Amino acid sequence: MLDANYQPPRVHVTFDYNLFKLHNANRPPNHWPKIAKSLKKKDMSRYVPIIVIVTDNGYIIIDGQGRYFACMELGLPIYYIIAEGVGIEDIATFNTGQENWKLGDYLNFYASQGKPDYLRVQQFLSDFPNIKLNYLVGTIWQSGRNGDTRSLSTNEVFKQGAFPFSEEARKKGAIVSQMLTAIENSVPKEELKNKYSLVCALSSIVLNQNFNPNRLIEQVKKYPYVFRAEADQSHYKQNLEKLYNYRKRGDNGNVRF
Repeated sequence: MLDANYQPPRVHVTFDYNLFKLHNANRPPNHWPKIAKSLKKKDMSRYVPIIVIVTDNGYIIIDGQGRYFACMELGLPIYYIIAEGVGIEDIATFNTGQENWKLGDYLNFYASQGKPDYLRVQQFLSDFPNIKLNYLVGTIWQSGRNGDTRSLSTNEVFKQGAFPFSEEARKKGAIVSQMLTAIENSVPKEELKNKYSLVCALSSIVLNQNFNPNRLIEQVKKYPYVFRAEADQSHYKQNLEKLYNYRKRGDNGNVRF
């Protein structure tokens, strides 16, 4: 039941666009032209007010930057709600349930807040550009999960700002990137399909104590025709095992993935 003293948030309205400020922790509002196009057909902005917090520098928009720019472009009034007990750190929380915030938006937000693991992720992606963020979150990090996060999906952990990126995970990712580079540089482009599953397979076989990544790199350079595009992680592992052991003398020395 609602408290008897509960007061619903009040919706304010103004034409003073200078009243509002943006925060660099929020994602760039590049999507506002689409919103403006929709509002031009029918103005529904009063039903989805922007959310702001009061600071010494004015009203900071923590949700609704796109709607703000669209209304300003069309000369429409700004409908807004002043959020009580909310801070800059809650920007990501406001957007967790919204499809328009992608993993990269969360990465930029938490990195701008100075979270060390997210800063390390940013640096890793800069150092190894063939590893996409979703590859890293969904595959490379799996070996570093702990008991507190095993019940959550990796995306949920990342969006909550609780993503740990250890030195072990960074080293694993670097090895995966080197192997992926060798494959990309050696095999025909038509065989480079379903790359996410390929990275999953590479991330898995790195954990095999008998696996030598340098051998796989040399093998794919020598025998690129053995590598084939596959439909899923399991079949990629079979193909990589075949490539790894190709022309290796004796079955006893073969490594199983």
